[in-house]
Amino acid sequence: MNLLFHVALAALAAVEPPQPDAVALAELDGYARGRTDAGDFSGVVLVAKDGAVLLEHAYGKRDEAKDDLIEPSTQFNLASAGKMFTSVAILQQIAAGRITLDTRVGEVIRDYPNRAFADHATVRQLLTHSSGAGDIDLFGVENAANRQSARTVA
Repeated sequence: MNLLFHVALAALAAVEPPQPDAVALAELDGYARGRTDAGDFSGVVLVAKDGAVLLEHAYGKRDEAKDDLIEPSTQFNLASAGKMFTSVAILQQIAAGRITLDTRVGEVIRDYPNRAFADHATVRQLLTHSSGAGDIDLFGVENAANRQSARTVA
């Protein structure tokens, strides 16, 4: 999980989400099943509150060329696909007034081990990839030997 996502989670931790009722969970499950049947969705839906799993179900095939079904434990190599969701989560926290673009990492993740970074890096810098946190460039020349490992979840 990337650092920006941890900032979003930490800011969200103080918010009490509504408890979904059985009807809403059934509607969500029915919607996911319908989208799967229509060929629009394959994935896992997990709804949990306070550590209790309220809904967990896998939908669709792992690979369209094979008949392997997705299981809740199926791991997917998503690469950077989560960046847009993380950005939305951060901007929702900003809109709610819990953090600002100038909030420093250390203000939200108080026990972040690299104190120099935590006291310097802002949410804005994380969003714009200008915090100085570095990058794991799996596709650069210097990591050619590691490239094969990036093709699997492991």
